[in-house]
Amino acid sequence: RFLRGVYNQRPSLPRYTTTWDVSIVLHYIENTTAPSLKDRTTQLATYMALASGQRIQVL
Repeated sequence: RFLRGVYNQRPSLPRYTTTWDVSIVLHYIENTTAPSLKDRTTQLATYMALASGQRIQVL
């Protein structure tokens, strides 16, 4: 009962307090001009990260 009361007084906080807008990243990728091999690689890694929902370390 004591621990339940402590939890009710101070509930746990969410893990992530902020998120970022994916549309800004996609808009930036769409508007890059004359992409080089490095830019294409970055685009591919970004698309893979967005599609999989995993951390970059996993890729």
